Amino acid sequence: MSTPTRRRFAVIVRAGENSLHRTWLKGQARNWDLIVSWYGTTPYVASADETVLEQRGLKWDVVAAQLRDHPEIVARYDYLIIGDDDVDISVETINRLFEISEQEGLQLSQPGLTANSYFSAIHHLQSPSFRLRYTPYVEVMFPCLSRAALTRILPYAGDSPSGSGLDLIWARLEPDNRFRAAIVDTLAMRHTRPVGSVLAGKVKEAGHDNAAIVGAMLARFGIVWGRRQFFCYAGITRSGRRVGPFGTRWRMAWDSLRRLREWPVPRRLGKWWVLYCKSHSLVPVTELRSRYEGPLRLDERG
Repeated sequence: MSTPTRRRFAVIVRAGENSLHRTWLKGQARNWDLIVSWYGTTPYVASADETVLEQRGLKWDVVAAQLRDHPEIVARYDYLIIGDDDVDISVETINRLFEISEQEGLQLSQPGLTANSYFSAIHHLQSPSFRLRYTPYVEVMFPCLSRAALTRILPYAGDSPSGSGLDLIWARLEPDNRFRAAIVDTLAMRHTRPVGSVLAGKVKEAGHDNAAIVGAMLARFGIVWGRRQFFCYAGITRSGRRVGPFGTRWRMAWDSLRRLREWPVPRRLGKWWVLYCKSHSLVPVTELRSRYEGPLRLDERG
């Protein structure tokens, strides 16, 4: 009798009663294990080969605590996704995200968001001109982290229950951060709820000041936030050509304008102008290089 091949990837979903994660199991065979971090009020009934960890609370502080209590989970897998339960995504897409992340040597990645997704940053939207785009800003919604990247971020994850602030530091912690984090545009997922519609209320109910948490996180790592910057500093086109910040910017502009009508928000053009033209102003190539070459310097006083 043959021994089943050990899966080297895993998805951890922070799930409640309205979770979409069961739809992720439909389709072809998985190359990943499923770990359900359950916050629901009713007992969880597994329907597949799932590991279930039950604990009420928010997301990142709970998952960080669960992984500290179960270090064998981090040690077992080469890559892990820590996902929200309101993401609509297929098993095939998750399979490929793990495979592409490994093939490209990425420490951190995510699929692009469909144009009809709720989103907070325009560069997270899928840009069909590209295979992938390199960025220092991967969302906390559905990140795919290498074991090394997850190990580095876990000591700080408990400080931000919502995950806010983590997305600004976890792609900048390696000795050389260039081309190690990306949005994979050949893959797509849909975010089905308005950003913060559920979590913001829970953060407030728990007595946390999210703005203060983010401020402390950025201060701890010496990040001055609020300056305009262009979040995708390079990309690989569908033809396999690597382009820099200028070529990436204009291809993204064209892609987003073509799909503007699909955005689930009013005043789409005005929102596009604010998010794309104002928030994503260009910075010099030399500054982009220096910004992502080395790790952040942790403030020892923090």
